[in-house]
Amino acid sequence: MKICIYGCGAIGSLLAARLAAGGAEVSAVARGAQLTDSEQSVKAMLLDRSATANAKPELEIYADDVKCAHGCAIGELDPMGLFYLQARGLAPADAKKLMLQAFVAGVFEGAADEEMLIEAALKKLGELV
Repeated sequence: MKICIYGCGAIGSLLAARLAAGGAEVSAVARGAQLTDSEQSVKAMLLDRSATANAKPELEIYADDVKCAHGCAIGELDPMGLFYLQARGLAPADAKKLMLQAFVAGVFEGAADEEMLIEAALKKLGELV
């Protein structure tokens, strides 16, 4: 996925979340796009001990007066969180599904079509787990 910023004074944010997947996420600030403020975050959730994720956030900046940041986090479901949910009566599979739903839904916070995007993502997640 590549996101390009062309205009002056643009403000943007890219958050990519993956379930045990990899790839590059690139934000590019074009020449002349001065005063751009851009953030990029890539998060990956490993679903089992043999899973791997190759997340590679990249910034391509061709302007001088910009503020850009990027970061990456890779992890697995919190075992204490799973225990907490199970101690309150959820089956292990339901606890895992609930935590994955929270991870996926967090990606779309603040998006223009937040509810529609969350609904579509949760439907797809339901097909996977």
